[in-house]
Amino acid sequence: MVILMTERRSGFTLIELLIVISIIAVLTGMLLAVIGPIKRSVEKGKTAAILADIRLALNTVAVEGNQVSPVEHPLAGSAVPRAAFIRSVAPIGSAVDIGTEALVATDETSVISPSERSRMILPSDIFVGGGSPASCGLPLLYGMRRDHIGVLGAVDDTITTYRRLPAVNTSYDASPGVLMTNSGVYDATVYPDDKFLFKPRIKPPETLESQSTKIIDYILTIHRSGLLQKGAIFTTGADGVKIMNNRVWQPQPPTGTVTLSPGVAASDYQTSPKWLPGTVYDTITAPANCWKYYRLRGTGLYDAWRREIICSIGANGAIRLESAGYDGVFRWHPGADGIYQTGPLDTIQQGDDRNGSLDNVTAATRD
Repeated sequence: MVILMTERRSGFTLIELLIVISIIAVLTGMLLAVIGPIKRSVEKGKTAAILADIRLALNTVAVEGNQVSPVEHPLAGSAVPRAAFIRSVAPIGSAVDIGTEALVATDETSVISPSERSRMILPSDIFVGGGSPASCGLPLLYGMRRDHIGVLGAVDDTITTYRRLPAVNTSYDASPGVLMTNSGVYDATVYPDDKFLFKPRIKPPETLESQSTKIIDYILTIHRSGLLQKGAIFTTGADGVKIMNNRVWQPQPPTGTVTLSPGVAASDYQTSPKWLPGTVYDTITAPANCWKYYRLRGTGLYDAWRREIICSIGANGAIRLESAGYDGVFRWHPGADGIYQTGPLDTIQQGDDRNGSLDNVTAATRD
């Protein structure tokens, strides 16, 4: 009798290997599907803790009898050239002038002639950011009211310049240097720039960077160390350039003896042909016409996603703090194509756009 012996093989057959690979792929997908929401939940909780610490710091300053006021967001400031806004009041949907000195008055209909009203900057103006919704260069703020767009920091003359006109039915008498009754409307000879132009100046050797650091340190007091541990404070360093007419800072790859700023990631150096959360479309600084990650100049306050926290003052005098959340926008998200179909005054999203306010994180110094 002949017995045939077959050699035993160890390991997997090709079919078995493919089955194992598919199982691993399925399990990996399931794991990633779980990890994503968990990570976002952790970041949201961390952001809520950051806002709570800032709120406590602001309350501490208030108890000491001092006041803190938000300043203009550098990419939505009143100085020329300004980002595009539109009116949310009559004439609804009209464009706000972005090329001439802005005007601020207590009553636009009584003080400003109709031909000049497009120069008014009103709290209810809505941020568009570009000539049309599709050309918005800063989705972070798209669709937001002007009076909701502020940051904690220093006032800078590159973002804040306007004429603050006197109360209704008054004009300037140049001879005695006093205000007098006048029934006329706005006129450059009646309200001269040298008397009514608001253009802040930072005295040398101070810079915007050093001044903003002093202000943030003053506001945060004993809460500063806790916010540092949470990664909520970022100070721009030498490894970067000023972009967007010197209004914000973009990190650059370190060269030579220049060191990397703490909190800067390698991805922050990259540019993109398409909008990503945390970027602005830069048409000015080389390389131009692309999306760039940016930070506020000097010291700023940021959420867990490393995006600036905005603040505003409510009708009751409370300071409201807000993070844009995971999606990186406060009002409308431009969708997968990165282009808005939703108008800034719309109340419901259009096309593939989404409501970006649903994941915002907020806090206020009082109810």
